[in-house]
Amino acid sequence: MVSAWGPRTATTLANGHALGWYASVSVRRGMFLSLPSCRTTSVSFNADRSRPGCSDPTDLRTRSDGLRKLGRHLALSQSLRMAGGRADGPIDVIDLFCGAGGLSTGFELVGRQTGACRLAGAVDIDPDSVRTYELNLGRRPEVLDLGQVADSPRTLAQFVRGLHLQSNRRIVAGGPPCQGFSAHGKRRWAQSDSRNSLVGAFAVIARELEPDVVVMENVPELLSERYWHHFTAFRAVLEEAGYSVRAQIHNLAGFGVPQQRFRALVVASRFPLALPAPPLRQAMYRSVSDAIGHLPAIEPGIPSKTDAMHFCSRHRPSTLDVIRQVPLDGGNRPKGIGPKCLQKVDGFRDVYGRLSWSKPSVTITGYARNPASGRFIHPEQHRALSVREAALLQGFPENFTFEGGTDSKYMQVGNAVPPRFSAYLAANLLASMLSPEEVTSKDTQLITSPTRNSFSSSLASLKASGA
Repeated sequence: MVSAWGPRTATTLANGHALGWYASVSVRRGMFLSLPSCRTTSVSFNADRSRPGCSDPTDLRTRSDGLRKLGRHLALSQSLRMAGGRADGPIDVIDLFCGAGGLSTGFELVGRQTGACRLAGAVDIDPDSVRTYELNLGRRPEVLDLGQVADSPRTLAQFVRGLHLQSNRRIVAGGPPCQGFSAHGKRRWAQSDSRNSLVGAFAVIARELEPDVVVMENVPELLSERYWHHFTAFRAVLEEAGYSVRAQIHNLAGFGVPQQRFRALVVASRFPLALPAPPLRQAMYRSVSDAIGHLPAIEPGIPSKTDAMHFCSRHRPSTLDVIRQVPLDGGNRPKGIGPKCLQKVDGFRDVYGRLSWSKPSVTITGYARNPASGRFIHPEQHRALSVREAALLQGFPENFTFEGGTDSKYMQVGNAVPPRFSAYLAANLLASMLSPEEVTSKDTQLITSPTRNSFSSSLASLKASGA
């Protein structure tokens, strides 16, 4: 049994035909991660959802532990790839606001290895994201405005019937668009943003689907004083339906994502469920070098010959002139260099900054293609990040492909839930559904009251403390 994951292990998923809960994950140097199998070839659940169908507590504990170990391995492996096959298991997963499939990818990775779950439905409104999801995950999401679906009881009932769900064991997951809450849009906080109300729409649709677990990922500002009422409205809808709702804020670097990315995690469940704890301390965070150091050098505007996603936009001569003057490996834009507008303010220190090889990346956004939008310059090459580099820093598998134009590809990456995190989350949620009696009340850092209005203002201290 592999108990410690070295910095150069590589995970390749098998074809999804695992026997019961047995999984074999091949890694370099001929090593294997083997998860114990249940004595049966499948897992059944009672109709009342109260207990898994396999009655041997030791068996349940063994398989539950195996799931958590698999989730840790998927999150922390150096190289993650999608292979053939489709996940097909007894738990239906429905991904609302699915985007390019970051959340779904985590469940698919776990489902292919364990036979625990299947992607039963997905919805998004962006055509490029829908094509990306179908290309990589083999299921075409519905193209719907979920705000309108939630507003009409008749439309909502039709939507639920149209999913053709196969199981009464369900997880509803989603990341409602967060730009209305984001600190990047802080100057627009006084304005109404329709995207904020989609959190409430998500709760209404989830309640109608009657899942065992509801999981939502969003920016931490959702739990700030200014937007707390959106969270409490979400919580009230689900608590009224019999769910326990809890929230945390995590730095996803603690889950193997090679960037400093703080996110709110909200989980509602019908049974006792421990929220996942990050497996990594700050000293163990994966670095930019871990994620993209193996990629070949490229020139701006010229794609790699071996990977169509490894390309970046062609830069203007004036942009290249600024980039060449930024010190290598984590350097900042020198004073007096760059557009005149940047000389008039004391701030924007990440603009035209380089990533550092030895540290996690800054938060990857949909604007990672543009050096003028943040610290998005390669550590030593004179260019912005490629689509592949942004995707790897976001925790996507190495062979994940994005559809649409250049701007759309970067936006899909930046808006996604990191798949390394979602794989860890999926494995832990599925383990708790399999063996809920293991759960204790040791959850820490639960958010029970609103945080300060500007969560971004506390990021520096949180990063320094290793939160």
